[in-house]
Amino acid sequence: MPMLDIQSIKSQINADNIIDLMDSLGADYNFASSHEIHFRSICHGSDSYKLYWYDDGSGGRLHCHRDGETWDVIGFVEFIKHLDFIPAVEYICQTLSINANEVSERSDVDPWQKDLRRWLPNAEAEPEPLTTYDPSVLRLFKPMPHKSWLNDGISASAMSKFGIGWYGRNAQVAIPVRDPDGNLVGIHARNTRRAIVDTGRKYEPLRTLTKDYRFPTGRVCYGLYENQAAIKSSHEVVLFEAPKSTLQMVTMLGDSASCVSRFGWKCNKLRRDMLLDLGIQRVNIALDRQYHKPSGDEFAVYVRQVKKIAALFKPYCQVGIIWDKQDRLGYKDSPSDKGLEVWNQLYQERTIL
Repeated sequence: MPMLDIQSIKSQINADNIIDLMDSLGADYNFASSHEIHFRSICHGSDSYKLYWYDDGSGGRLHCHRDGETWDVIGFVEFIKHLDFIPAVEYICQTLSINANEVSERSDVDPWQKDLRRWLPNAEAEPEPLTTYDPSVLRLFKPMPHKSWLNDGISASAMSKFGIGWYGRNAQVAIPVRDPDGNLVGIHARNTRRAIVDTGRKYEPLRTLTKDYRFPTGRVCYGLYENQAAIKSSHEVVLFEAPKSTLQMVTMLGDSASCVSRFGWKCNKLRRDMLLDLGIQRVNIALDRQYHKPSGDEFAVYVRQVKKIAALFKPYCQVGIIWDKQDRLGYKDSPSDKGLEVWNQLYQERTIL
């Protein structure tokens, strides 16, 4: 019987989509070229960027320059997610939309790969319904705006609109996440204890004494439920990375803020269709400024990521790119970070594809 060619899966992983995969694992980056990317060292819970990905034409290698360990991409997913081999391959295929049923076969692979295909779902298959949680858990959180969020330009009224509260037991800001119908599908937590943040756990799923409120970040658009009236009336949406950006826009524009956040760079057909279902005619991509200057390898990676998102929407609506041409933003700033005046300038200068 022919076996699944694991190399065919790994060969589809490159400098563009390794960013999506690592983003899904919680690792951002601070340097990127076509053959080398420096990720946050989630392998040992650090905020340093000593986890390097090197392109080898076969999915690449991840090397930790603190501990000296090296993994191929499947082995790294096994390590970080505590998965066996088959579930790790499944995770990669689902995250990167690699259709296992279209991968070439070969007969000269190791016996432990036998019948792997039957364990791997079609990446385009209909996803399982999201887990919903009893909203009574939100009573645990005090409606008390945290100073650090106020300092980041997020108003108390915006936090109230999104149900954000303070979970004193864990010293966390609790961020409820809802599906388009308003059902509670997860709770994100912002840690405030320095000892925890210093291990790389700035954000994580919230855990109470009895339950873990994790959710698949790739299947939600933060703010879609809260802002859908503005999106429907304007037929326009702005796509940000982090929830903080949507909250900043609600602070600046109130109920007219037609925006959502994606928990990272990755966008997919599922989230695209959530927005198209609201009748949008214009989408504006507003990624964080992940480049020092608008040239060179860093900027090339940024452009490729923007183009990937734009390609999802281009057949259906007008696509605009909101990016910093005049050095109004700092490195890694969101387009919403500098207030309404700078936001308006960036919006007016957006590139229409």
